[in-house]
Amino acid sequence: VDRSIAWASAVKDVDPNAEIIGPALYGFAAYAWLQEAPDWDQVSAGHDWFIDYYLDQMRQAEQTAGRRLLDVLDVHWYPEEYGDNRIVDAAATTPADNAARLQAPRTLWDPTFDGDSWIAQCCNEFLPILPRLQQSIQQNYSGTRLGISEYDFGGGDHISGGIAQADVLGLFGRYEVYLATLWGIEAQDAYMSAAFSLYRNYDGLGSTFGNTSVQATTTNNETTSIHAAIEGDDAGTLHLIVLTKNQDGALELNVSIDSDATYTSGEVWAFDAQGSSIRRLDDVEAITNNTFTYALPGLTAAHIVLR
Repeated sequence: VDRSIAWASAVKDVDPNAEIIGPALYGFAAYAWLQEAPDWDQVSAGHDWFIDYYLDQMRQAEQTAGRRLLDVLDVHWYPEEYGDNRIVDAAATTPADNAARLQAPRTLWDPTFDGDSWIAQCCNEFLPILPRLQQSIQQNYSGTRLGISEYDFGGGDHISGGIAQADVLGLFGRYEVYLATLWGIEAQDAYMSAAFSLYRNYDGLGSTFGNTSVQATTTNNETTSIHAAIEGDDAGTLHLIVLTKNQDGALELNVSIDSDATYTSGEVWAFDAQGSSIRRLDDVEAITNNTFTYALPGLTAAHIVLR
């Protein structure tokens, strides 16, 4: 905390508009106890974990200094989920590893998820992690943004990694993550790259996902994920990222939209287990009263554009 205050003060002296991002906690043990710091027991009273203490101290530092000294709470998130191996390890390529990777984004948001990780075993009360981090911010230093300056869900050269990455990007948007940095993308990680393109260049012409998040839910978090956005305040174009996580057979999706806008047509762009290149699939047809059905193969990441 002392170092954060000293460095932030020095930076703000030079540039009052600079954004201070800290403390770059490497993983969950740092979130919880600052890696068993020897003075944690002396200061922990009244704080659930180190993050609460850090935010509270930085809030008090602002009151003393008369200026904000922390703009973005910065952590790293490497899910510790296991299949046969830890899913972010290079050796995590078995069917069990791939299945675990597809579910791992649920550690970010889903309170019903019961994963296989040491974090879930020791500290399940802090999961899912994104709403818990935002809760800490609101309670201890409101107005601070959330950053994740390192994260990785592995499998960049496999469809499971592409789907997980697409899911994570949608969740970062939904939970107002201000910045995020993927750690370790390599030239061979074509599926991971495709996940970014699905949001930022799905048609190869620079077309993107919407920039205003709207609510989207699915009835089965294990087999599907969905994220939705419109363009600005205009609901005339609705973007859906739909992910099928089942490994066998197609899923028939029954989609119902609650909106003042009326949708009559839809384009579908996707990558799947057959390849990481995004291609256009059959259009959505027969939209009636903003409802439609559409079949997607298992292990598919799709961007549906409704107008």
